[in-house]
This record gives sequence, C-alpha cells and structure tokens, in this order.
Amino acid sequence: MAEKGSDLFYDVCCDICEEKNVNKQAMFYCQKCSKGLCDDCLGLHKQFFTKHVAYGREEMDKWPSTTKSFDDMQFCLHHPDRLIEMYCEDHGKLCCSMCHFHEHRPCIKLVLIKDKSQAFHDAGEFHKICATITNVQQELKTAIDDTQEFLKKLQGSYDKAYDEIKVFRQKINDILDELERSTIYSLETLLQTMKQSLKTDTDKCSKATNGLKKISDAITNIKTDQNDLSFIAYQRASEMVSHADNILKELTVHRSTVVTFKSNPSIDETLSGFRCLGDIKCAEKQLENNKNTILKCSNKSLYDIRSASDNVTCEIRGIWELPGGEILIADNNNKRVKLLDTQYKVVTHTDCWSHPWDMCSISPTEVAVTVGVYARINTVQFLIVNNRQIVKGRELKIIHNCHGIAHFNGSLFITSLTALYQYTLAGQLVKKIYEDTSGNFT
Repeated sequence: MAEKGSDLFYDVCCDICEEKNVNKQAMFYCQKCSKGLCDDCLGLHKQFFTKHVAYGREEMDKWPSTTKSFDDMQFCLHHPDRLIEMYCEDHGKLCCSMCHFHEHRPCIKLVLIKDKSQAFHDAGEFHKICATITNVQQELKTAIDDTQEFLKKLQGSYDKAYDEIKVFRQKINDILDELERSTIYSLETLLQTMKQSLKTDTDKCSKATNGLKKISDAITNIKTDQNDLSFIAYQRASEMVSHADNILKELTVHRSTVVTFKSNPSIDETLSGFRCLGDIKCAEKQLENNKNTILKCSNKSLYDIRSASDNVTCEIRGIWELPGGEILIADNNNKRVKLLDTQYKVVTHTDCWSHPWDMCSISPTEVAVTVGVYARINTVQFLIVNNRQIVKGRELKIIHNCHGIAHFNGSLFITSLTALYQYTLAGQLVKKIYEDTSGNFT
C-alpha cells in the first residue's frame, strides 16, 4: 500500500486511513479490532478503546501471519485501483491497462494473464518458486548470521586497535619520561657543580679573612723602631689584600650566573605537527575460506539468447554483470555483443568487426572487449551501456593475438595465446609480464 502521490508499498497498511482513501504504513496492530494502525491513528484508538492493546512492529508475532490478501495481489502495484491483466515478456513485468497504455505500448510480447498462467502451470514453475524461496531464505539467514559474526570480529578489531593505541601512547610516555629524567639529571648535575664552586669560593673568602685578621693583629703589635719587621708585614699584607681582591672579583663573576632551561624546539614542532598518533582506516581482510572447499552449483537454468538476426548457434566467450543486474555477453560465433535484461531476454546488441573473445569492466557503465582473428588484426573495443543501448567507444589496436582481458588499478592486462601483457587504458604497452612458448596455447 502507498500514500497518495507515493510509490511506497507496505506489507500492512493502516485500516483507518485506508477507509479515507489514504494509504499509510501500519506501525501497530490491535488484535481485538483486527486493524492495523499508523502512528497518527494510534492516539485516537487509545482514546476510544482504553483496554485494547496495540502491538508494535517489535512484536510481529502478535500480528496476523498473512499480511497481504490474495485480493491485493491481483491489483497493480503502480495503479492500485487497476487489476493485473497482462504480462510483458519483453521486460518481465506484470501490467494493468494503465501500465500498458503509459509504458508498454511499444512492447511486442504482451500476453494475457490467463494465457500466460496456463503455460506457467504446465511448466511447473509455480512449484519451483517455493524451493527457490526456501533457498533464498536460507541464504538470507546465513547472511544475517555471517553479519552478526562479522560484527563480533569488527568489535574485536576495534578493541585490538584501541589497545594498540594505548600501548603506543605508553611507549611515547616512556620515551618522554626518559627524556625528562635525563634533562633533570643534567639540571641537578649543573646545580651541584655550581654549588661546589660557590662553596670553594666561600672557603677561600673565610681563609683570606682569617689571614687578613692575623696580619692585621701582627701589624698592630709591631713597634715603631722595628723597621725590617714592619716592611715584611707590609709586603705580606699587600699580597694578602691583592689575593683577596682577586677572590672578590671571581665571586662577582660566579654570582651573576643563574641556571636556565631552553626547550628543544624540534620536539615541540614535531609533536605539534602530528594530528593523531597514527592512521585509522578500514583494511579489507581476506576471508578465511578453506582452500580445499569444493564449490557446488545450487541450481542451473537454460535461457534462449538468440537474436532474430543470428546466423549461427550462439557461443558465449565473455560475460559481465552490470550494476543494475543486466548481463553483457560476447557471442563469438555471431560476432556481436548482446545486452540481456534481468530476465535474461535479449534487449539489444552491437556487431563487432570480428570475433569477440573476452570482456572486462572499466566502469559501472563501460566494458572493454577483445576482438580479433588469430595472428592478424586484433583490437580492444570499448562499449558503453546507456538506457538499455550499447554505444561503441574508442578502439585500441593491438599488435599481438588478443584474447583474455582484465582491468585493475587503471591498467589493462591482455593475454595472447602464449603471453601476458600490461597496457595503459590509452593503449600504451607497459611491459610483457610473462611468456611461455612451449606450446601453442599456454
């Protein structure tokens, strides 16, 4: 169901809004009323039915098991008031009369539902869909389980990265602590050296003071007639005064010295230049698959990919799936590349000048196809898919046999019958990677 002017469709709609010809998704379900309720109608329902319990979508087990009636299935999704009457085999779509008028008038293969349904039941496809649904449900369950397991691994990788950050930070702390200890040790060593020097100067001053006191006392006791002793005392006193002056000069120099610290600007500049401790990124981890696991084909289907203008039996040499689910195939025998829709019906094709051998994706809408004849002319043809049409692009001339092709990181890797070459997207040969001439097809 959809709201007016909307293409949204819901598994359960609000019954109250539907009576007003407005389609809104039911977010609650009342078992007593057997009605679905949207957010807006829930409040009104609570006012009138105070004892009724409305169950939200987190309790879907309390909702009706069949959320869409068979009658609803017969109506067109795009035109809800119209019954489905036709099936377009060109597009694999169910159609009402409005769909036919607006979108499928050019289509050739329009079949009435009653005609299509008989052939459908005769082929037993209806019973096959149940098995397909079961398989897809199992695949979805496996995908959910794998996602839950991946979430646990993702959390584990986060915890590991977090611990590594803490360990790295502690390592930086240890380095800084060691630098700090070394710097403080140098500071303390310098301080002790300066203290020892000042202590030595203090001892010299004390010794000089004691000497000057003694010579001063001696001069005081010399008598006036003791000329020789006076002269000797004078000379010694002069020497001691001169020595004291030198000590005082040295003290002046030492007292002007102070301890300073100048930080290493390289450390500050380096640390300030970092925005974080390292790079944080999502790294793709190789899935741990058992290399001995045997791959099994779950199902196989046959489809007719012939075009009306094909001259011979089709031979698929290359295949590629586009983002929208369409398929490109290289039909080698008919010298053409065909575009299939999601129902594997041929939509269009483009002819090649010779046999196409392989193809690879260049972008979501562009592929490269190897085209050529043994030991003669060889090319790489670029094709663009746009609006269900194939448009030819540029073409590269290759001087050797040209068969297999792959694209990776802006380079083309092309195989001949015996060698592997690397080219730029512009067609310039980069190098020959490998060659084995022991046989014709190595």
